[in-house]
Amino acid sequence: MDFDSETSEYKYMADTLLGQISYLENKIVQPLPRSEKEAWNKAKQGFKFPAIFEVGTLGYLDLVEISQSQPEVSLKEYKELQLLDREQLLKKAAGIEIFYPATNKNDLFFYLTRGYLQQDINISEKINRWKKFDRLLVLSQDLILLMYGTQKAFAETPKSNQHQNIEDLIFLYDELLGLKNTPGVVSIMAGINVVTNTPDMDHYIYDKLYFYIDTYVKQTPLPISSGGEVLTLDEAIGMNKDEWKSFITRNFPGEESSHPFSIRSDFVLQTFYRLNY
Repeated sequence: MDFDSETSEYKYMADTLLGQISYLENKIVQPLPRSEKEAWNKAKQGFKFPAIFEVGTLGYLDLVEISQSQPEVSLKEYKELQLLDREQLLKKAAGIEIFYPATNKNDLFFYLTRGYLQQDINISEKINRWKKFDRLLVLSQDLILLMYGTQKAFAETPKSNQHQNIEDLIFLYDELLGLKNTPGVVSIMAGINVVTNTPDMDHYIYDKLYFYIDTYVKQTPLPISSGGEVLTLDEAIGMNKDEWKSFITRNFPGEESSHPFSIRSDFVLQTFYRLNY
């Protein structure tokens, strides 16, 4: 070996050794936790535990799961849930069996500590919608079923496919049903004209809601002969005054006064749907 080769090899070895020394000097050595609470907090911070580590009732796999998906409960609640069997966990997770009747103990424990299932991150929203349907009056439930067919479909339909504005109208209608001003409030929110001399205002507004929603669900709105934008009932209900005025100006110029915001749903149904009175 010549001098240059020896020099290069010596330099490589020296640099490597110095690099290892520098790494060891700068490495932050974190001691293992001695209590469940300390291990719990470290796991939530992403601490890497050795494979055989455990402390109290928290084993290595528990700590790995905690670091990967942080629980929404306290350490005390977590430990209490660990002691329950499947049936006890199922009682605390009321509603989950509607969508997953064969859910096992591990999945129930995960749901109760995280608020969702690993295979279904939207399960809590589905359960909430199921319960919300249960709280509605039968009349309001019938309006919901026009759109979704079943309570389960209502609960499971993703947000992007929900009839959000019509739902909000039905929920308001349900809360106000029976009050003197209910037809007027629903009329304003929905853009549906209410004939003031109608003997039974409650039945009138409900019948009109039922008919409009049923038509909306069964038909695809069609453009008028002159073309332009097409509106659905759900879109019309969700519009504010400025949005409605802008829509009319773009598609029916000069007719703003003929199509007021207060009867926008009536106009949309008569313009884009085939009504069968």
